[in-house]
Amino acid sequence: MLKLRPVPWTVFHDVNLRALADKALAPASVSSRAKQQLFELACFHEEKLVADRLAGEGRFEPAKQYEAQRARIARRTLEGFEGKNFKEVLARTEQYGVDYATPQGLTPLMLAAFAGNVPLVEALLGRGASLEARDHAGRAALHWALRRAYRDSTYGTTVFGTVFDLVAPASFDVEASGRLLQIGREMGEFFFFSTFLARFDELYQFRAGRNEGVTSDFFLREPFAAFPEVVIKPARKRRLYVNGLLARNEPGSAYVPNRQLWIREARGHYVPNPSLCLRVARPEGADAWVSLHQVMNLAWHESHLERNARSRLFPAAPSIRAAG
Repeated sequence: MLKLRPVPWTVFHDVNLRALADKALAPASVSSRAKQQLFELACFHEEKLVADRLAGEGRFEPAKQYEAQRARIARRTLEGFEGKNFKEVLARTEQYGVDYATPQGLTPLMLAAFAGNVPLVEALLGRGASLEARDHAGRAALHWALRRAYRDSTYGTTVFGTVFDLVAPASFDVEASGRLLQIGREMGEFFFFSTFLARFDELYQFRAGRNEGVTSDFFLREPFAAFPEVVIKPARKRRLYVNGLLARNEPGSAYVPNRQLWIREARGHYVPNPSLCLRVARPEGADAWVSLHQVMNLAWHESHLERNARSRLFPAAPSIRAAG
């Protein structure tokens, strides 16, 4: 089968995010506005390492209140995206386009899915909102629904099924070792890989580095057991199934077809496969094959680690890829 070569691609809104970080964290920076903006981004995206750097290098005192402020800032971000009165959101889509970037670097559809506002999700989709648009960490509307479901049991057991059914694409495409594979919603890999991508950043909690990779417990954590069948079939909620699915999709597995979605870092611990490519929609509309590490923007997450941090992935990617 013909192998499509990856092409240069920049994750959604990442250039502006890096420029903002450079400005807010510069030693001589006196821009309180940039610091506040970056802090609010860190709170909403739950990027604790960014807040830690703001408090230290950026000397931004409010960042020391990350844990206390995170939930409040997230609630404020969702104002206008919750409830029945979302006329202002739709008005902004008329002015800026249906997939305009909010101050958090998300599209309105991502925020509506995260808020669990089904009528707004339906209205945005009716206006042509993209299921493929991604934030700076490669997350689309589906991934934001998954993030909320794991954080909020009420969401996970009420509106989640309906939101998932609306924002989950029929399939996504990957390239592994020169083979092009389509992963449809009916397959177990669809939910588990989507969750893997949506929540991998949770492992970056300490500037000294990661303590672990993705394990079966990463998926089995409550309220996973109560997720509706439209999201995950009951037979796939067993630990034995999850362990088997993780093992059969790592390079070297004899399972056919092996989609090589992740690599084993240690026994039972998995990390993104740097050799895997995803077909993604670029901002200008064309599709491109992009490495998983670039889609997930691991360079951004690991740029906030200490110099000698453990378990870095991004610098190791070329050597891992060369080893096959």
